[in-house]
Amino acid sequence: MTGDYPNGYPLGPSCLGSICGLVNPSPLSSSRLDAPLTDQQIATAEARAAQEGYIHRTLVGFDQFVASLLGIQNDQTISSATEIAAHKKVWYAAFAKALNDGLDLIQRSHGQKAQAGDITRAEEVISTDTQAIKSEQGGNTK
Repeated sequence: MTGDYPNGYPLGPSCLGSICGLVNPSPLSSSRLDAPLTDQQIATAEARAAQEGYIHRTLVGFDQFVASLLGIQNDQTISSATEIAAHKKVWYAAFAKALNDGLDLIQRSHGQKAQAGDITRAEEVISTDTQAIKSEQGGNTK
């Protein structure tokens, strides 16, 4: 699904050059990608994301800001994009797998939990904006 990203890459062309010098895109990776989360684990991760405090939300916002500078999809975190890239056959998959493995040392299944958080935050925005649009339509006399 490279079409989901500008120029087909989750990391934009402005940053690709700097990564090129750091990455040896070898198909022989020692990465151990996590097993998919269960429905219960996804629900737990989404529930936690819905209860994020101010500091965590601020850090997520900064993550999304940096991600946008790198050309990653709007409102997607770097961790989520890294998890996606680690499972694809892209030239920077080795870098994505290494970053994903590093994040998994901090939090088990970090990338997948970041994806659940991204989904939860997106659903909250959709709900809030949908309600606002509908209430504005109700108050419109035209």
